[in-house]
Amino acid sequence: MTKIATAKRSPEIDMDTIETSILLAKEYASEAIKVIFDMPGDSDLWLSLRTLAWIRAKFPSQLFSLPEVYENGPKGVRHNPNRAKEIMSFLVDCGYLTKFKNGVTIDGVHRRDVFLALDLKD
Repeated sequence: MTKIATAKRSPEIDMDTIETSILLAKEYASEAIKVIFDMPGDSDLWLSLRTLAWIRAKFPSQLFSLPEVYENGPKGVRHNPNRAKEIMSFLVDCGYLTKFKNGVTIDGVHRRDVFLALDLKD
């Protein structure tokens, strides 16, 4: 810690100090994640965030249907259509996704529940 405090007073920070600081930050982040994921009652929120991250990685700017989520999505929604539908509704309500009201044809198959992840950069 002394090294980091000393570095604040100097105009340059050496590479060893930067690497040590990064390791320390990663350790704190790792511990925070352990504590957060052990919190009871927030499983819906974390499942929603995991599902959203999966959607953004798999369908960046593409339409996708509910069956794609419950057939291939993260544990917790996979093989559970009702749970997947709840999570998708929550993500729509929060403004992360938009749902097409009348469905859309994707790859020649009409899907009733079709979504698009919204770009929230603006």
